[in-house]
Amino acid sequence: MSNYVNTTSNELANTLQSTSNVISTRISDTDVAMSNYVNTTSNELANTLQSTSNVISERITSLNAGTDAAMSNYVNTTSNELANTLQSTSNVISTRISDLDSGMSNYVNNTSNELGNTLQSTSNTISERITALNADMIADGTSHRFIINDAYDTDLFVHGTLSASNLHIMGDTTTITTSVYNTENLQIVSDAIDGPALLISQSGDGINNLFTAEYNNNELMVIKSSGNVGIGVSDPSTKLQVDGTVTATMFNGEGAQLFNVNLGDRNTSMLVEGSNLYYTAQRVGVIVSSSNVETSNYINNTSNELANTLQSTSNVISTRISDTDVAMSNYINNTSNELANTLQSTSNVISTRISDTDV
Repeated sequence: MSNYVNTTSNELANTLQSTSNVISTRISDTDVAMSNYVNTTSNELANTLQSTSNVISERITSLNAGTDAAMSNYVNTTSNELANTLQSTSNVISTRISDLDSGMSNYVNNTSNELGNTLQSTSNTISERITALNADMIADGTSHRFIINDAYDTDLFVHGTLSASNLHIMGDTTTITTSVYNTENLQIVSDAIDGPALLISQSGDGINNLFTAEYNNNELMVIKSSGNVGIGVSDPSTKLQVDGTVTATMFNGEGAQLFNVNLGDRNTSMLVEGSNLYYTAQRVGVIVSSSNVETSNYINNTSNELANTLQSTSNVISTRISDTDVAMSNYINNTSNELANTLQSTSNVISTRISDTDV
């Protein structure tokens, strides 16, 4: 635009200069012609007056001194002729000056019209070019540059507020160096092929939270710089501290450090069955029915153990009787008591197991 206006201004200046030179030349030529005409006319008038004066002088010389009346008439006649000649000459000069003034006036008028037409045409041309002007007709500058084909290929600094309906940023990194970043929604869509989808890196003395989530200015969740997470807790003292009810499908771990766990509202019906069955009154019949074979095997094994014990005891008794009668008698008595106690104990065990099995 600047180049176009500059070029147009130069063309207009050149046209005005040329027109001014033409007018100046024509006025100069007219002044010279006028001066020459007046000089020529003055010379003709002087010559005429000189010639008339000579004629008058000659006539006066040839007159007789005694004819005063003739002299007076002659002088009067000559004076009339001279007056007529001057009048005629004056009329010629006046006519020529009038004709010259009219021509000069017409010339100046025509020149003024030509100049007006030239200025009007130039103004129309400038107006049309400005009307048809667009950025494609203006060359890109060095420091003052345009956005060409929707692209700007160098760094751009905006000193002020930048408002955009949509902002699409392409590149490797986007750095926002502001104290606070406000947005209505933040959605991160990433293939995560070159790093995490969201990385929060904090440094310093760690007095501020690494992450804080709020709703209506109420703090909901925090992640401290220590790594402690608080849900409903502003300053968690452990890795996870929750103020409220936690619902989960599974907790994994031995639970050795669990304490103050409230199971008052729990019962075995809520537990998944394992290799051990939990006792309920409804399950007694099922247990008895399903364990008859096991009970029979248990009694048979116990009977065999009892028979083996009795056989072993009998062998001991026999051996001891053979060694000494007195001692044998006492031994038999003691052994009998032991045997009675053993049988009684074994009988009690069998009775108890059978009773437990029946129940």
